[in-house]
Amino acid sequence: MTRFGSEVLTSNFPDDNGSANPEVMAALHVHALAKTALTEAGVITSLRGTRLLVPVVARADEVDEFGADKDSHIAAVTFKSHDGRVGLPVFTSVEALSLWDPNARPVPQTAELVARSCLDQKLDGLLIDMASDHRCALGRAGIERLAGAN
Repeated sequence: MTRFGSEVLTSNFPDDNGSANPEVMAALHVHALAKTALTEAGVITSLRGTRLLVPVVARADEVDEFGADKDSHIAAVTFKSHDGRVGLPVFTSVEALSLWDPNARPVPQTAELVARSCLDQKLDGLLIDMASDHRCALGRAGIERLAGAN
C-alpha cells in the first residue's frame, strides 16, 4: 500500500529554490541585446538540462450565488497572437513568474520536456520570461533544437 501523495508530491528538483540558472540568465541577457541566430543558439544551449517553470492557473468552472467557486480546475496557459500562432509561456524563476502573474503557480519541468510538449501540442512558440527585459521567444525551429528533434 502506498501513502497518499508519495508519488504525486515527489519533485524531480528537490534542491530547487526557485531561482534562475545564472548561465541561462547570461544567455538571455546577451540575446536580448543582440537577437541573432548565434545568441538564440546560446539560449538553447544554456537551457539544455535545466529546469523551467510552466505556469498553471485556477479557473472556475462553476460559481455559487455568492460568487464562490463550486467547481474549478487548474489550466496551463497559452497565448495566441493576432496572426494565429500559439505560444507557451515559461519562466526561469519564481520571481519572473510572479512578475507576470502573482496568482500563477509553477510546475517545474526540464527544458527538453517542455520543448517536446510544445511539439506534441503543435505550439508555435516558447515564450521565456515574457514580463522581463530579457524575454525571449523561441520559434518552432528553436523548440525543435531544444527538444533534440533535429
